[in-house]
Amino acid sequence: DVLEFHQIDNNLQVVQFVNDTRALLKQMIRYINIETKVLITIGTVGDLSYAWELMSYFNCFVPEIQDKIKRNPHLAIQMRSTFVKLASMLELPCTRIDQAAGNDELLTSSLESVSEYYSTELVTFVRNVLHIIPTSIFAVLKDIVKILADHLRECPTKIVRKELRDQSQIEIRHSL
Repeated sequence: DVLEFHQIDNNLQVVQFVNDTRALLKQMIRYINIETKVLITIGTVGDLSYAWELMSYFNCFVPEIQDKIKRNPHLAIQMRSTFVKLASMLELPCTRIDQAAGNDELLTSSLESVSEYYSTELVTFVRNVLHIIPTSIFAVLKDIVKILADHLRECPTKIVRKELRDQSQIEIRHSL
């Protein structure tokens, strides 16, 4: 209806904005009309609880993740979402126990122990994955100390201009 106004159909920016807004509104209506059954299916597919045994007990993916973090340290920040997803899978067993517990003291105490067990397992997994960070940092520091101690010479207080390039040790400083 907005495009029927006289001056709007002449302005390409406004026409593009109205078309984009119309497309976004249609997409919002589709999202609103999603059935609960579809949401449950998406939740089941997105659940990582099936992968917990592989990742935690058999250390699958740990060396690969560590290698990627070692090559690109910025990935460690992005691993947060993976760890949050792994933590969300703890919700399912705890929810089931909580639903069954009702007023039962025994099941309530088992809920605490199950929650503590899975939390400990998750923390152990995160430590195993992120252990590469301090290892990499200390390896780099070791290389820096080796260069500083073995290869880099002290600069004299007075340098002849012709010897300035040799005394600067450009290649060694570049490697630092």
